[in-house]
Amino acid sequence: MMIVISILGALIVFAGVLLVIKPLIIIGYLKSHKDSLWLYLSAIIVRVIVGYLLIVFAKHSIYPAAITVIGWIAVVAALAFLVMGRAKFTLLLTWLINSAMGYARLMGILAIIFGSFILYAFT
Repeated sequence: MMIVISILGALIVFAGVLLVIKPLIIIGYLKSHKDSLWLYLSAIIVRVIVGYLLIVFAKHSIYPAAITVIGWIAVVAALAFLVMGRAKFTLLLTWLINSAMGYARLMGILAIIFGSFILYAFT
């Protein structure tokens, strides 16, 4: 399972690099799929799984308290998406997409830092 967390960290770094180099790839994809049910369900399911894995395997990391908190934040975010419902999730995503273009590269840098932290924490 540790390999899954390493893959997660690498995917976050990759997404960050894409946002820095070509932000329209990710933002355009989200824009064209923002109304889809699968995106809404994926946002919830992925956060629950990632949160669970981080919480369970935090004790194997260099920073168990920080990783546990990040895991719980992911689970709470999933629950928030579930409670807000698909319509409000779509509105939130639309607002984020419209606001993101100016900050996409900055968010990419932050994603690279975060993904690198996850990778480092589990080495």
